[in-house]
Amino acid sequence: MMKKILIISGIIILLIGMVFAYTIGQTITQEQFDNIDFSKISHDFTLVGFEKSPVNLKFYINWTTLKENIDGEWKVVQLTHTESYQTSKYILCRATNSKETCVQIVKDEIKERIKIKNKLHNRWLENQKTAEVYSEIDENDFIFNLE
Repeated sequence: MMKKILIISGIIILLIGMVFAYTIGQTITQEQFDNIDFSKISHDFTLVGFEKSPVNLKFYINWTTLKENIDGEWKVVQLTHTESYQTSKYILCRATNSKETCVQIVKDEIKERIKIKNKLHNRWLENQKTAEVYSEIDENDFIFNLE
């Protein structure tokens, strides 16, 4: 029974990996990019690592986004972002609260920062769209005499 569960889990992880690998590296044209509604994208933020030091608790977070390449097309990439939380803030929390409470406070703050980062990044992506007004600009519109 345990072997069946392990095999099924392995197959599921393999399938997820294959689907994920297909999307990373995919290229999107500017026209496709312009048609994406970035307000509804979460960028698949995933916690992939944690490190502690006397100064900071560091959270390493992978996220999927679009990056413009030289050809003017957009490529789906995965980046790693680091969020830090001051160890001293956690220690102060522990002076008056349980470990569970302080851990939850840290989690909530990191999640809130990620939500803000997601919103700001979506706004930046939205600003990278080719505005419809851009196509109406013609060099002949700006011929004028400087006298």
